[in-house]
Amino acid sequence: TLVAGFLRSGFDPQALLLSPRGKARDLSARHGIPLAADNADLVARSSIVILTTRPVDAPAAVAGLPWREGQIVISACAGVPLSRLAVQPAQGVRAMPLTAAEIGASPTVCFPPLQEAVAVLERLGPVILLGGEDEFEAATVNAAVYGWALSLIRRSAEWMAGKGPDAQAVRQLAALTFTAAGRMIAEKPD
Repeated sequence: TLVAGFLRSGFDPQALLLSPRGKARDLSARHGIPLAADNADLVARSSIVILTTRPVDAPAAVAGLPWREGQIVISACAGVPLSRLAVQPAQGVRAMPLTAAEIGASPTVCFPPLQEAVAVLERLGPVILLGGEDEFEAATVNAAVYGWALSLIRRSAEWMAGKGPDAQAVRQLAALTFTAAGRMIAEKPD
């Protein structure tokens, strides 16, 4: 999802570098994104690293790597505080992009608000800056609300389509209804 979002935003595939794990080989072949030899190679060659491992694996994934001054590590690992990520002397940032990052529409919470990290995350959608890790943790509940909203929109569209209207038309209606509700909340104080 993040790779698709970065590519959609105009990132040059050669400006990205993938750790050689998971789906990386397929993504590399499909999009022409270079692969690092291993995680140490990735860290040595990158100024900004985005960590997207399972939360339980995050501390071990970053331990013992050649982190350096001026480097930024953006962790998208839910529930893992920066204190559990041994990335010093690099600076850690927490972010919670949603799957809408793929289409450049993810509202992404971020702490601390390091400008270099924000510039990268803005390619995935609007960035919401937060003042502390406690605020960040509270805001990550939004990811669950997002999943619930997706399910509700899909179910609403399926129910309406089952009553006879064109499936694509009611899917659009359901989606745009939620877009309208979101805009009302964002733009009207009451």
